[in-house]
Amino acid sequence: MSALENFIEAFGKRYDGDPRIGFIEVGLIGFWGELHTWPMDGFTQETSLLKARPDPTEENWMPSDATLLRILKDYDAAFNATRLLMRYPMVKAGQSKLRTWPAHPLSQHSTKHWIS
Repeated sequence: MSALENFIEAFGKRYDGDPRIGFIEVGLIGFWGELHTWPMDGFTQETSLLKARPDPTEENWMPSDATLLRILKDYDAAFNATRLLMRYPMVKAGQSKLRTWPAHPLSQHSTKHWIS
């Protein structure tokens, strides 16, 4: 965890406010830095995301909510001028400067799923 926190801090020191950068996408969490670990996410493995429900018998490789919030706060502290974006809306982001963008902006299903 300390290596991740040190990286985010150094990343912010180097690139926050850099005029060449329009935004930083919060990554580093989950598979490919996409804020998910599907299918190891603790949900039933339904083919439709809208039918998936939490299932304690399924493996969950995502970090705990406390760890995720800690990482989000580190990003928030490291970037004051450059905008931050997240792949999915998360209540855990709270009142931070983080904003979301749709993972699949041309997909009606994806947009409806994340805004409902």
